[in-house]
Amino acid sequence: ATVDAAGLATTLTVGATTLTATLGPVSGNTLLTVAPPPLVLTTPPLPGGTVTVAYNGTLTATGGTLPYTWSIVGALPPGLTIDPGTGAITGTPTAAGTYAFTAELADAGTQTGSQALEIVVAPAPLVSIAVTPATPTVIVGGTQQMTATGTYADAGTADLTTQVTWTSSAPAVATV
Repeated sequence: ATVDAAGLATTLTVGATTLTATLGPVSGNTLLTVAPPPLVLTTPPLPGGTVTVAYNGTLTATGGTLPYTWSIVGALPPGLTIDPGTGAITGTPTAAGTYAFTAELADAGTQTGSQALEIVVAPAPLVSIAVTPATPTVIVGGTQQMTATGTYADAGTADLTTQVTWTSSAPAVATV
């Protein structure tokens, strides 16, 4: 710490120092302890994830005394883990949903903090659509029920028949 002529002490780093005031042969002193700034979790809303797509998010904080130790109360999305030393949340999500949890932080001193967070994981992306029956032959004036089945990046499938937009390359021959 430094002390100006008016007795104003300015702290420079965490620790303790003895400050002494002297006038002629008389002096007095006091012990000044400099504490770290308060530990504050500052993580903004975490990015969303997608099933089968690599995820990367980071928890953040200011203040306290390094190093930090991060932990999770509750559950991260399946497939994700936290690095307790860096606060990095990484992995590949395996299930869609909204996952609420509490991030907890302890510093190297005695300070702790927590922050409620969530990660929203979207379903795996659609990678293909199969139309069945394949290459049907229908007599003039007849009808044929077509089915659209989606396959997703996680190998899941779903009937998309009523969700897709159907078109015909030759509307004079057949309409959908």
